[in-house]
Amino acid sequence: MQFTFPTETQELATLRVDACALILFEGEQSDSPVLRALNQALSGILPGLLEDEQFTGKKNQSFSLHTHGKVGTNRVLLVGAGKRKDFQLNDVRLLTARAVRMANPSRTRSIGIVLPGLEPQQAELVAQYVSEGAVLASYQFDKYWTGERKKPAVLADVVVLPAVPGAIPADAGTSPWADAGAKAALQRGVVRGQAVAGLAQAGQAIDLLQQLAPGRASEVADAVANSLGVAAGACFAAALGAIQSGR
Repeated sequence: MQFTFPTETQELATLRVDACALILFEGEQSDSPVLRALNQALSGILPGLLEDEQFTGKKNQSFSLHTHGKVGTNRVLLVGAGKRKDFQLNDVRLLTARAVRMANPSRTRSIGIVLPGLEPQQAELVAQYVSEGAVLASYQFDKYWTGERKKPAVLADVVVLPAVPGAIPADAGTSPWADAGAKAALQRGVVRGQAVAGLAQAGQAIDLLQQLAPGRASEVADAVANSLGVAAGACFAAALGAIQSGR
């Protein structure tokens, strides 16, 4: 899975991804520049849709709509983040995971994640939480699945935007991801997030191993390592060895 952090201001009309998730705080829809732009592109129907769905941005609310080619993305995912005053940076992990899970049934290959405005010094943790959420939400250990259940996620590209498209004025300059220090921090965050997600996946697979196939440890371990990739597979192998040796 590839993670991209554009340094130029993005507009919903030109953002070329299969789906775009907008992280929205509760009660702030009327103040959102991106929702105003989306509503204009959709000929003014958005307020009615939000009212019908009773979407106000509460923490567990979400809403998906097809744009029918009116903007650059095929589908817009509205993800409620709850009240702004209650927002914690690690909420980015769960919000990203929710967006990816919403997109998975549509066989989405690329997704944009539009985050609330964040500070450059938060870049590394933001990248870590986004990568953790996206990787974990996409993972399925499906070796023993058959038929309709065996449809692994195909998400390959995640485009992370540090502010709502259109919310940055034209004279505000480039994104907070633009300087070299922020770029390096973002890459460190992605690497660490993928490693953390790999460990979590390994834990899930170990549970399966213990519950479903205790007599087939070697076969299942190989399958898990293959499905997780080399780095996460190594994490799984180490964890499995610790369990088998009683540590």
